[in-house]
Amino acid sequence: MLIHHRPLYTAAALALLVPCTALAAHSEESAARPRRSAMTTLTLAQKAPSDRVQLFVRASDEARLRTAVAAAGGTIGTLAGDVATVSLPAAAVAELEAALGADTQLEIATRLTPRLDRSVTATRANLVHEGASPLPRAFTGADVLVGVIDAGLDLEHPAFRHADGSSRVVALWDQSLDAGSPPPGYDYGRYCGADELAADDCPHVADQSEHGTHVTGIAAGSIVEGVPYYGIAPDADIAFANYSTEGELSTSLCDAVAWIFSVAKERGQPAVINMSLGTHQGPHDGSSLADACLDNLVGPGQIVVAAAGNEGQGTLLPTPEGNVQAQVHASGQATPAMPSTVRFIPSFLAPQTLIEAYFDDGAQPELTVGVVDAEGMTHWGTPFSSVGETPPEYLDIDGVTLGPILMAGEMSASGAPAFGLLLLDENDDSAELGLPWIIRVSGEGQFDMFLDTTAAAGFVALDEPGAAAVDSATTIGYPAIASNVLAVASYVTRGQWSNETGDHTQVDFITGEPVVEGARSGFSSMGPSRDPMVTGLKPDIAAPGELIASALAHAHADTVDPTRVLPDGYALFEGTSMASPAAAGAIALMLEADPELTTAEIRTIWDETADLSDGAARGEAWGRGRLDALASVEAVAEIDIGGTGGLDDAGGTEEASDAEGTSTGGDTGTDGGNAAGDGDAGGCGSCQQGKGRPTIWLSLLCLGLIARRRGA
Repeated sequence: MLIHHRPLYTAAALALLVPCTALAAHSEESAARPRRSAMTTLTLAQKAPSDRVQLFVRASDEARLRTAVAAAGGTIGTLAGDVATVSLPAAAVAELEAALGADTQLEIATRLTPRLDRSVTATRANLVHEGASPLPRAFTGADVLVGVIDAGLDLEHPAFRHADGSSRVVALWDQSLDAGSPPPGYDYGRYCGADELAADDCPHVADQSEHGTHVTGIAAGSIVEGVPYYGIAPDADIAFANYSTEGELSTSLCDAVAWIFSVAKERGQPAVINMSLGTHQGPHDGSSLADACLDNLVGPGQIVVAAAGNEGQGTLLPTPEGNVQAQVHASGQATPAMPSTVRFIPSFLAPQTLIEAYFDDGAQPELTVGVVDAEGMTHWGTPFSSVGETPPEYLDIDGVTLGPILMAGEMSASGAPAFGLLLLDENDDSAELGLPWIIRVSGEGQFDMFLDTTAAAGFVALDEPGAAAVDSATTIGYPAIASNVLAVASYVTRGQWSNETGDHTQVDFITGEPVVEGARSGFSSMGPSRDPMVTGLKPDIAAPGELIASALAHAHADTVDPTRVLPDGYALFEGTSMASPAAAGAIALMLEADPELTTAEIRTIWDETADLSDGAARGEAWGRGRLDALASVEAVAEIDIGGTGGLDDAGGTEEASDAEGTSTGGDTGTDGGNAAGDGDAGGCGSCQQGKGRPTIWLSLLCLGLIARRRGA
């Protein structure tokens, strides 16, 4: 076995690499430059100097930041408190770091991916619409803005029209369009205001996915005469940010949140924003700059909700020994006497496999990557324990060249070691897929590793001393893990359904057994976060997310599984993508009752009103329990619930940030029932793939290939 290094990138790209120095030594170089994530270092090394990159930048001096970004040839999109979204050439990152100094943090933007018909009745939202006693009146989301950040919205669908045929969508920003008129303060995408939308004159990409239409219908689909499917907040106004299925960025997500809140402010409305998407890049502890950008935008009457994720079971992946269940999360403890090891399966859907490892404070680890040959011998690469990045490394085994493998090390926001590992299939021969890969952690330290199964990759446990634990815990990623974002898990409200193609039964993807109504969805991601002291309980709540009927985009009527298609332009899907908009719709009803409601107050209300019957339990699987929209609105309306006294007695602690001064969008400084027979609400979920210690993609491949296994 031969280990060798050879040039992979141009000299200009290699110039971006940071020289390696020992993590434990905290070299003068690493202390002198701004702190950056390991993935920032790893990603920049793959960029040509002229490539434009998107970053989060944290700087305490706004004037200095603006001057430095402009001098580096960059632009600022959103300024959320002390965190900004920045776009600039890759070659200018070093210049920006030098200008800002060591008290600054940088974090490269990550890619995201996605995560109705009994939702209305299951949450008792239908009783809220009726103004059932003891509510003082009906609540339907009127005078509230429901924002959705997703892919594809069918503006012509009746679910987004008033009874007179006019559009209920009051603002749309298509971030995927290269040319057009962007919103004030931004330099990309195409913006449509209320006048253009009312005139049905809004150029946008409507057919890239069925996901956005379905999700929006769950949260705010109209009540259409003769159709039993409608949303939780059927009279709310709608703002939609459309992102590209070619790969959307976490910076664009934060931009979209700031933009929607600015629209709400201009209209004098409270707003709740749904994000049925996510990534497993990042520390999973609420400490990333991507988390902070969202946290700083949330405030009274400005609420953000996200899908918890669909990695609660991992997924089944093919290997030479047969299909195995692979997981997102691995954790372990390395000691000087006993290294910790974990096996991983490279991605079957992408030419690269990305793994991140985060250590606890005080750790002094060393990582080594190995591969097992046909004789069972493990061939190890070069150990790595540095700040900076390794040169590209290849493994030659039995005459086959594997790789390259790249690794980068940095100090995390907490000051603990963090590593990024990238395995590439440079020659596209897929040779990497046929062999078992191993990561060995030597030295000392407790760690968590993450490898997203939505790319058909994952961890598999090894049966040997010191092997890392591989499980479905700690599988709630960004953006749901952010402390001021409400993470929504999924539970089952339907196990069987009938349509023109016959009678159908929903089965669990992993076990093959029929699902149980009322049970938590097996695919629903679980907590805790890596630092519950920062994030609080994750997930926050569970909502209906399995086999939910909602609007189906007309362009996709013939492309989805025909067994899922319902009459009148609706369809059944599942995933936490469906559960999240149900919770967002319920919050819209709450905001109608109290437009200044805060995230902390919502959590307190859910503490008192969540349904804990039939097996639901407060904790890492269910959050606070099942969502009860009726009880939640009663509490906001200050109606006594079982003697608890409603909101005035609920207490609660404010978020760390509020709307004033932190919710700024762009350089301009803008503040930033359905029923299938018995009344339901619809929704669609992301591609489901299927430990208890106190990383935006929406790709056509995910929505196509993986969606065959779990909605989409």
